[in-house]
Amino acid sequence: MRLSAFHPLTALVYFAAVLAVTMFCFSPAVGICSAVGAFLFCAITQSCRQTASDLAFYIFLTAVLTVTNPLFSHKGVTPLFFVNGKAYTKEALFYGLTAGLSLTAVIMWCKALGKVLTREKLLYIFGRKTPKAALVITMTMGFIPKLKRLHRQLLDALNCSGANISDSRFDRLKKRLHSVHSPLCRHA
Repeated sequence: MRLSAFHPLTALVYFAAVLAVTMFCFSPAVGICSAVGAFLFCAITQSCRQTASDLAFYIFLTAVLTVTNPLFSHKGVTPLFFVNGKAYTKEALFYGLTAGLSLTAVIMWCKALGKVLTREKLLYIFGRKTPKAALVITMTMGFIPKLKRLHRQLLDALNCSGANISDSRFDRLKKRLHSVHSPLCRHA
């Protein structure tokens, strides 16, 4: 039985508990278990292509946090090497790994939460007690897909007009950032 088939309050309590444990129990074992569980949950609810794309992003994010944490936090007893006279320690490296796993697990759980608790379910949960807050939350959740569609249409228009010919990643990123501030966006 899927979690979305249960009462919305049950799903909300489940995700709140999982997120609380993931955020406040700062342990490598908890981070690994939570990240694996969140990844498996997301893998069940989406396509293989999207799962592979997400996995690449999560591995990259965890690696960046793991490698850069010792550059900013020099606490630890076991120096691996020195960068500009500052120790790059093993303890700071493992702390960065734990922080990266926890952050990616929280991101994946929030993505799963968005798939299970739809706008209607959130309106059902919060509509009676706080109708204004529920309305703002559901309207915000409704605008995100609309903005994604509008951005996709704008990129398609740039591709069709020949303005987005370059194949380098930097040029594509520059075009995407330019498309966000394009005057076409105001007329759509």
